[in-house]
Amino acid sequence: AVFGAGQTTGLRRIDYLLCDQVSTPAEHAPYLSEQRAELPFAGLPYKPGDDFIDPASLPSLTGAPFTFACVTRPVRVNTAVCALWGQILAACPQAQLVFEHGSYEEPEVQERYRHQLAAAGARVEQILFRNTRPYWQLFHGIDLLLDPWPAGSGTVGTDALWMERLTLTLASRPIMGRVMTAQLTGLGLAKGFVCPDPESYRLRAIALATSVSGRTELAEASSGLRQRLQNSHLMDYKGYGQAVAQLYRRLWIERCCAAAQLPTS
Repeated sequence: AVFGAGQTTGLRRIDYLLCDQVSTPAEHAPYLSEQRAELPFAGLPYKPGDDFIDPASLPSLTGAPFTFACVTRPVRVNTAVCALWGQILAACPQAQLVFEHGSYEEPEVQERYRHQLAAAGARVEQILFRNTRPYWQLFHGIDLLLDPWPAGSGTVGTDALWMERLTLTLASRPIMGRVMTAQLTGLGLAKGFVCPDPESYRLRAIALATSVSGRTELAEASSGLRQRLQNSHLMDYKGYGQAVAQLYRRLWIERCCAAAQLPTS
């Protein structure tokens, strides 16, 4: 069995993909080389590093421009993503978008994204490139992460939750991009931050950045996220381990009964 892969291995010698209904819905089974083995809850377990700093309030609450962030490798940020993000910035003229990763230090990479975002209506001065070190400090300077598609964030998005920053993501995508959908579902936050389609994503991002009700909702949802994560099954390592062990036992019994041609119940 394989666990935590985020997508199929493509290997026939792997019998099972341990997953959940959110990250790997049953309708995706035809695209897997493994059999789905479903856990009873959404999301992957998380353990933060020992050197994380304390979270801080959203910077926009203290008068700073509302700051969206893309904290992932450029290979995930395609032209369709840039077109939508450019439209978001055009509708939020006081907001900015920060690209955070070492790869964005390359001048040609910066020029490519400036051009694509500006073509969709963004102003060049709204687009920033950083490579913050240590990594954890970047979360103090942003209000909301924007998840690209079809591939999206996983580890970074969950680190962001620990630093009390939320990610706006898409539900309608392949399993390799559904990690944040599963994590947010596991925390009971899917309704506000998992969007069914790109247009809903665009409108939601604009509302969170520009409306009083949106900013209030974002601030309230972000505050206390670290404690919420600690109290969730995503950090209940014993409970998670027990669920995995129970699943392994069920799968083993099923294989043994199948080999002996016996009923499983």
